Amino acid sequence: MSVPAVHDYGPYTLYDLDALPEDGKGYELADGWLTELSPRPWHDHAADRRTYYAGDLLLVAEVICPRSGSEQVDRVRKVREYARAGIPVYWIVDLEPEAKITILTLRGDEYALTAEIRAGHTLTASEPFAISFDPRTLTELE
Repeated sequence: MSVPAVHDYGPYTLYDLDALPEDGKGYELADGWLTELSPRPWHDHAADRRTYYAGDLLLVAEVICPRSGSEQVDRVRKVREYARAGIPVYWIVDLEPEAKITILTLRGDEYALTAEIRAGHTLTASEPFAISFDPRTLTELE
């Protein structure tokens, strides 16, 4: 008698994510599973879906959708995955109840908390590139 293999990963790939129709719905791929994101104006304004590969990235910024299926993935699982992939800087962007950016920097094979910048304060960074802005601007819809 054979026992079927148990896989932690789903059947979907980046190619499947990229092939989804542009129908106004947002999706995220994590561990081979597609998760539909709840439409939220601030999230949609701050995030844009593109496909990149870990070796090409200097920084990843995940925009959190509170109380969604992807929130736990962004706050926990992706922290480990991105560290293993060697991505130097990870930003966790919270837009609700007020804008806040948590900056994690790779130290060895794990991320260390570098800073938390809230709305009304200025995020100023020189690595991996120079940037300066108030996180509040991420919630200002045009």
